[in-house]
Amino acid sequence: MRTFAHRLPPSCRTRQLEYRDGLFFYRGVYVGMGYFVGQEIVYYEDQPGWSMSYAGGVVPAISNRVEIGTIYIFLRMALRHVPADQPYRGPQLFRDGLYLYTNHSQGTLDDFSGHEIIACDQHKVYELQYAGGFLR
Repeated sequence: MRTFAHRLPPSCRTRQLEYRDGLFFYRGVYVGMGYFVGQEIVYYEDQPGWSMSYAGGVVPAISNRVEIGTIYIFLRMALRHVPADQPYRGPQLFRDGLYLYTNHSQGTLDDFSGHEIIACDQHKVYELQYAGGFLR
């Protein structure tokens, strides 16, 4: 059977990350590369309890794979500095060389939304929106 997903280039196929720690189980699923969408779900005793959805990526003017890779390496660096009281994305501010990561969020772990931007030499190169909270 041929589906729409069958025609997608390999860089746009779905990726899934999973992690288990005792009674907790994490599953993250995303699709895309330059622009991507995804969802993370945390389960407790095999019941979904918390989720976050996101969409965004590198600005359309950037198509060079090396440049995209450099931006995502910097993003991973920023996300390693996630604050314990707001564990959904990165810190409010992170800088390395010409790159600057900013994250503006509102709400609490129960119900939140936010917007992150990466700039290189004061030019926006990446943008992402996210939202989530506890499932009821």
